[in-house]
Amino acid sequence: MNLPEKGPYLTEGLEPGPGIAEALGRENGIFDSDVLQRKPFTCSIPSFNSPNGWGAERRPGFDVKVVGHLDRNSEKSTYCEIADNAEVFLNGSSIGLLVLNPCKTGETTISIEVAHDGVELVAKKCVEPSIRDDPDGNKIVCTESPIGDVH
Repeated sequence: MNLPEKGPYLTEGLEPGPGIAEALGRENGIFDSDVLQRKPFTCSIPSFNSPNGWGAERRPGFDVKVVGHLDRNSEKSTYCEIADNAEVFLNGSSIGLLVLNPCKTGETTISIEVAHDGVELVAKKCVEPSIRDDPDGNKIVCTESPIGDVH
């Protein structure tokens, strides 16, 4: 690519201004570790009485918070070793990390979902195996596990 300096995709320099980046992120739901470190993303689902036929009488509420971790002062020799991730918390307890740097040396969690399955809260985690472990397919594998003691 040979984009012109101060071309249509850039503002006054080689990078978009903070206002443009923030507006694009907000409008399109784009978050990086830097933004999530300064302003964690939170989501609260209140408890509610289940409609008839939905199983449990009362469904528990829960709070999810996603916090970014970016080590701006790292002394690591390569970008791949610098902490750059988003940590997912459920009701204050960590349930997983989403690694955000592009270096892939092992199994990588690519999504974490919290939901009520009609009986209890569950966490669904999807991981992509290491290319060294699965050089032909790199298939995404998702697993669900119950989350106990959530109010």
